[in-house]
Amino acid sequence: MFYNLLARLDAYLMPLIDKMDSVIRNEGTDYSKYSSESKGIIARATSTAVSVKAVLDTPILTGDGSLTEESEATAISLLADVNAKEHFTQ
Repeated sequence: MFYNLLARLDAYLMPLIDKMDSVIRNEGTDYSKYSSESKGIIARATSTAVSVKAVLDTPILTGDGSLTEESEATAISLLADVNAKEHFTQ
């Protein structure tokens, strides 16, 4: 479950990192001067990176090896977020 979620987040994040790199090369590092579109790219990249961190920070298993409730809740929430992001970009 988590591998699939991380793979989907990575597939969404990598093109955003390329776009963010392009924004920085073309518009510099002063965020206040970025176009609305460029600010949107930065926001989506940041949001996705925060989602990746949430997955990585979530304890997956209990001491007896079963899935924690927190990990299941996090996975469900982030999967909904990924689905929404994928729908937004199509």
